[in-house]
Amino acid sequence: MRENVALQTSKSEEEVHEEPKCNPFGTRYLTDETRVWEHNAWDNVDWSEEMEQHARQVVETQKTQAVEDAKAKQLLDEPAKQWDAFYSQHNNNFFKDRNWLLKEFPELDMNNHPEGSTVRVLEVGCGVGNTSLPLVQWDEHRRMYLYCCDYSDVAVQVLKQNDKYDTSRMHGFVWDITQDPPEDAPAKESLDYVVCIYVLSAIHPSKARQAVHNLEISVGGSIVSSMSLQASPRLRGVIYRHTKAIHDREKALAADGRGVAAIKEAGENTETTVVIPRYARINTLKWTAEEAIETLTSEDWKVVEVSPEDDFAKCVGNMAEDEVLIDPHVENLLIFPHSNDFHRYWLVEQRYLILQDKASCLPAFLLAPSPGSHVFDTCAAPGMKTSHVASIVGETGKVWAMDRSEERVTVMNQILEECGVQNASVFHGDFLKTDVTDKKFLKVKYAIVDPPCSGSGMVKRMDELTGGNADKGRLEKLKNLQAMILKHALKFPNLQRAVYSTCSIHEEENEQVVDEVLLDTYVRQHFRLASPILPAWNCRGLDSYEFGSDCLRADPAKTLTNGFFVAMFERISEDCGQQDNKNRKKKKHKERDESMDIEEMLGAILRVKAYLDVDSDNLAAAYIQHTSSAIISD
Repeated sequence: MRENVALQTSKSEEEVHEEPKCNPFGTRYLTDETRVWEHNAWDNVDWSEEMEQHARQVVETQKTQAVEDAKAKQLLDEPAKQWDAFYSQHNNNFFKDRNWLLKEFPELDMNNHPEGSTVRVLEVGCGVGNTSLPLVQWDEHRRMYLYCCDYSDVAVQVLKQNDKYDTSRMHGFVWDITQDPPEDAPAKESLDYVVCIYVLSAIHPSKARQAVHNLEISVGGSIVSSMSLQASPRLRGVIYRHTKAIHDREKALAADGRGVAAIKEAGENTETTVVIPRYARINTLKWTAEEAIETLTSEDWKVVEVSPEDDFAKCVGNMAEDEVLIDPHVENLLIFPHSNDFHRYWLVEQRYLILQDKASCLPAFLLAPSPGSHVFDTCAAPGMKTSHVASIVGETGKVWAMDRSEERVTVMNQILEECGVQNASVFHGDFLKTDVTDKKFLKVKYAIVDPPCSGSGMVKRMDELTGGNADKGRLEKLKNLQAMILKHALKFPNLQRAVYSTCSIHEEENEQVVDEVLLDTYVRQHFRLASPILPAWNCRGLDSYEFGSDCLRADPAKTLTNGFFVAMFERISEDCGQQDNKNRKKKKHKERDESMDIEEMLGAILRVKAYLDVDSDNLAAAYIQHTSSAIISD
């Protein structure tokens, strides 16, 4: 175990909170195939001479206590019989919760999968549920459907008798994976993951190839296993031969232009395939940025500051697995490597760091409310932007947070409590029905308008942008709702600034909404778009709009974030309003003077008609056309 780190969570010197350090373990990916036999669960451990000597002694002792050949043959030939006898005697008394699973295999953490998805998992060698039951229990959002099999019929029966066995989300059945699958096994290529914990290394080499083949044809995704290949050289040979056959087949496909290289090249040329890093916002309600960096450094992270002038994409692309970048655009934002998963990292679990996409941090950061001010978050759940703006206004400020979904408000309350937010008033309701002139909102000077949207900018599973072809009818309805919410927010009596944002890539929900709102009579008289906002941000709004450069867009391929849109409205000051009125009056006077000049000239033309003997109507028309063109060009 690593040493504990002392973290001060309050201003009092007496209150020091001890937390164990947690290396982001189980998040390493094999990128160099030549190191396949070196990549294992011990490569983060520094072995002392004493530890190595003790390990050798244990191995030598085990060699002297080998199982008799006859007994070994019986165990290998009839393994199910042996385990049936074991479970008949011990039932689930040997049950052990494998709480390290999600650290070793973050793919099995359903929080990493998009809302509404169904992830199909098969656990091989499930026994009495040491792995299966915790996996289902941790899946709070019910995104996993779990198949669990064992060659011991008694083990499967014991599993099904457990109170935690959920028939609506689990299917237990008997299967020896060295044999053909039974009828109630999952269909071929129907699974996302196959879990083999202490299974493959226990299979006799003569049957290992068939077992691996059975698993391969069952899964369309990944096989995760605890097997240490270094400890099983014979099985390593079987897998090598199996892999060699695959490589031989790949060579044949490559000759026809259908090999791995061609697939990779096609993937690189696909516009929607992007890889974005993991962003974590320092929760300044619990500690300072300096304390955060100091703690990360003590946990062997290399913290690197990035300048706005640096090539951001290049800096992120060149990150090492133990590096953390300080974001050059958004204050108190850190960037971790994409390959790491931090949902169970203690700094994240206790909300010292808040996992939040960079684009999602822009609204509160750009709104920049002054300390002690009041902010209204119109569609606040689940509360990430609320917690962000709460940390900016500080203890003396106040955040009004509303959402029309009662269930989401409950979740938001929990998140805000975990984040240490104590300056927010959270309530359930429809913002469009809220009386913004209520006296309790007289101090509201800032508003966050992040209304319901298509979510087309979100990069979800497999790092693919979810934009696609949207239903135009639905976009039109969303646009109308978004415009109504924004207009209503701009009617807070003392509002100074309002930020409008969506996680959408569609023009209908972004520039078209801003355009419609700016045409509103009340808005036009009292507000304008703030300009410029975040000049260092190169990805701007559509240039087909006059105000396009005043808005921000985020594009996964360009900004390494989710797709996003931000526009800032600010109140027109009284002086600015008076100046605008003067400018409008001057323009009217100029147009009237120019009109009078034209009339006088027409009179002169008519007076000289007798001398020129020309068609005065044609001459006048020609003059008007010429003069009007000159006025328009001016």
